[in-house]
Amino acid sequence: MKPSAYFTHTTPGRCRVKIPDKRHDIDFFKLLQTDIAGIQGVTQVAANPVSASVLVLYDNRSLALNDLQSQLQGSRYFELSKAPESMTVWQHASRHLEFFDEKLKQGSAGHLDYRSVLFILFIFLAIKQVQKGAVLGAASTLFWSALQLLEKKN
Repeated sequence: MKPSAYFTHTTPGRCRVKIPDKRHDIDFFKLLQTDIAGIQGVTQVAANPVSASVLVLYDNRSLALNDLQSQLQGSRYFELSKAPESMTVWQHASRHLEFFDEKLKQGSAGHLDYRSVLFILFIFLAIKQVQKGAVLGAASTLFWSALQLLEKKN
């Protein structure tokens, strides 16, 4: 089965193809670079196994992007597909937190969720800070954070 590839950007005369499944595969990218360089109208190819990408420079007067895409689609090295949906760091973290929250609820028969764990942790840490004498600094901030967890629904 051929690995999936997608365009990360295209401009007239320049495009970049990403093949994440082949990251660090030096031999694969050497063969791919030679293969793409053989396409008529391609002027330069730079493969980067570390970033799992190939930069293709081409003469857009003699080779249209659609024609280049068609030739790349027929590649024996990869299957051209749509780029994956990008996520912000917050979206990525939220998905992992939702997964963790579900596992925590399942493991505790519904008695704990991540907010409960954070509440307990903040209270514990605040008490430790009070014992150290940091009542107005760290302790008050931790108590405040714990109380905010009680107020918020999301």
